[in-house]
Amino acid sequence: MYVYPVDNDSPFFQGDIVDNFPLFLVDISGFNILKQDSKAGSKYVVEKSKQLPLNDTEDSLLAVETRRQKVIILTQTCDIQQRDTIVFAPVYSISEAISEGRMSEKQATGLRHRKVDYWFYLPELEGVIEESYIDFQIMHYIPKDIIMNNLEKRFLSLSHWGRHHLGWALSVFFGRPIKQL
Repeated sequence: MYVYPVDNDSPFFQGDIVDNFPLFLVDISGFNILKQDSKAGSKYVVEKSKQLPLNDTEDSLLAVETRRQKVIILTQTCDIQQRDTIVFAPVYSISEAISEGRMSEKQATGLRHRKVDYWFYLPELEGVIEESYIDFQIMHYIPKDIIMNNLEKRFLSLSHWGRHHLGWALSVFFGRPIKQL
């Protein structure tokens, strides 16, 4: 079995899945730059820009959207204990990705047969998680304390076999060119 429900008394492991966690999204149409509103004092206004203002002498504040969803811990278990940051990636439902047009049926079939190097397949665990995938193209680093403060939102973990395959898939993702279906 790939995944199993976990109790929240154990430490975090690579392959733990956390529900309802904020995933940061960058708007593909440009950046939302926060500028101080000279009329309103300490308030900010949002300016849309196709590119980051590289000629500013001050740091720019960027506004990003967050979406709460399932994420998986990608940092190796031993590194979770020793480092101050953790790497995570989103976990998406295959059926939602197909219905929203983010994945074709052909891509879903390739994913199920492990033919897509940038996605990792998670089979359904009835009543717990539907057939899903991890998108290695969207990874984030966060301070470890943020994830540790959300321990109660962890609901699944990969089995030893699943973690082994996750490690292999990550090595393929970082070490091989992307193949398109």
